[in-house]
Parts: sequence; structure tokens; C-alpha cells
Amino acid sequence: MKSQKMKTDKKMLVALPILLVLTLFLTVVSISSVSALTIKDVTSTPSEVAPGETTSLKITLENNLNDDVTGVTVSLNLDAQIVSGLTGSTTIPSAPLSPVKSTEVFIGDLNSDDSAIAKFDLIADAGAVAGVYKIPVTVSYLIDGQTQTITEKSSVSVTINSKPEFVLDAEGLLLQNQKNEIDLKITNIGLTKAKLLNIELSPSTVYQILSPTSVYMGDLDTNDFDSAKFSVFVKDSSIISLPITLTYRDSSNKPYTEEKIVSARVYSQQEAIQLGLVQKSNTGMYVTIIVVLLVLWIIYRNIKKWSKNRKKRMNGRE
Repeated sequence: MKSQKMKTDKKMLVALPILLVLTLFLTVVSISSVSALTIKDVTSTPSEVAPGETTSLKITLENNLNDDVTGVTVSLNLDAQIVSGLTGSTTIPSAPLSPVKSTEVFIGDLNSDDSAIAKFDLIADAGAVAGVYKIPVTVSYLIDGQTQTITEKSSVSVTINSKPEFVLDAEGLLLQNQKNEIDLKITNIGLTKAKLLNIELSPSTVYQILSPTSVYMGDLDTNDFDSAKFSVFVKDSSIISLPITLTYRDSSNKPYTEEKIVSARVYSQQEAIQLGLVQKSNTGMYVTIIVVLLVLWIIYRNIKKWSKNRKKRMNGRE
């Protein structure tokens, strides 16, 4: 019995240090997993920045540590980021963003359970490609005045995008009481490409549409233009309004629908001739001349035939 008890005591002596080490390890892991100086929230105003425009990026830090920290510094690394697009994520050498002032913000002291905001003003390059850019962030701080700096690395996202903008013009001569071809020229004057662009001409009481009412135009790059043709018949000569509906998507595939009104001038035939828009037709004059000549020729033949018959009758009497 005494020998068995000694063996049991020896096992407990061996297991106790192991148990203490395991408990200490789990405690450290548990504390480190819930205690940290973390990025609580990230906001940008506006939420999407257009090329050449400025956005305000706010990074909210929260001290979940049991200790106060000092020397808190937040910095952005604009020299490397990941851009997410339709074809996947691609790492490019530098972000198309520049700081208005600095890429580093010094916050200073941050007590336990407190939070602070680091604000960065960034300007997007004029030629920036639309996309979501993930920018590495480094947060450095000191604990209890120790000289060792602890660094937490993360990333924040900035979306570069803008809505395409269009200018529409109606080209082509429109004449009253005729079938006309309206050439609608559409130009993308925005900073980003329009995708899946479709243009539709709505019906109206002032004209009759003789062609399909919509034309699919596909993608339209910035500073580029395209044309859509519609056939219409207009009875009155006046300035008419063409209601146009545009449907498209921006570079981030966000759908848009826009209603626009395009004005067009319809001319009468006489107005168009007076303004030199069309050449006066001489067909009527030519037809009149031909008819007159034909009548004169018929009269001439009849007179000649009557004269010939008269001579025959006179010769017969002799």
C-alpha cells in the first residue's frame, strides 16, 4: 500500500508542472486572442472617389488591451496594394492615390478600452483605373513606456469609381412629311467607361417611329462617342423633343437608368430650300417643258396632216 501511494505521489509531482505550464499557455493564448489594439472601423467620404478627386479616409482604432499604450502611430503603404476587379485580384506596384498631407498620423496615448481616429486625405490619380484598392496599414505603439514597438498589420479598402456622363446630339436633316433618319450621337464625357450601354427612343404624338425603338451600343470608353440611328416620320415642321432612355453599367457593374430629352428641328421643304439645306428640284419644270413640246409636236403633226389632206382634195377637184 505504501509503495502504491509513493508511485501515485510521484505521478502527481510530474503532472503538476505540466498542468501549470499548460494552464499558463492557455491563459496567454486566451489573452492574446482577445486583447489587441485593433482597427474597429474604416470609412471613406465619399464612399467612391472619382479620378482626380479627393476622399477622406478615417481609420478607427480600439484599445482592447488591459494596458494603456503610448506613441500610437498609423501609417499607410501606398507603394503596394491589391486591386480587385472583374477578372480577379492583381497586385500592382503602386496605388493610384497620393496623400494630400502625409501617409502617417501620430495619435499618441490611447488608454485601455478607448478608441481614436486616424484621418487621411487622399487624392486619386487623374488616370486611375476604376477598382477596389486594398492598402496595407501599419499600427505601431508602446506598452508601459517600453522601447519595444509592437506592429499590427492590416489593410483598408478605397474604391475608385465614377459615374459615366453623356452628351447627346441629334444629327441629320429632318423634313416634314417624309421618312427621316435621326442620327443620335452619344459622347461619354465622364471619367470612367460605360458598359452594356443601350439607347431607346420613346414614342411620341409628334412623330411615328418606323425602325426598332432601341439600339444596343455595348461599351463606350471615356472621351469616346458612338451613334444610334432611328427612322421617323414627322407631319409638322417644328422643334420636336426626343425622349431618350439610357441603360448602362459603370466599371463596378452598378446599373443605371437615365432619362434625357434631345431637341431636333424639323423643316418644311420650302424652308429647307430657302436655307440651302436641300437643292431645289427642277423636275416639275422639266416635265412641263416635255409636256409642252409634246403638245406642240401633236399640234404640228395635226396641222401638217390637215394641210396634206387639203391639198389632195384641191388636186382632186382640178
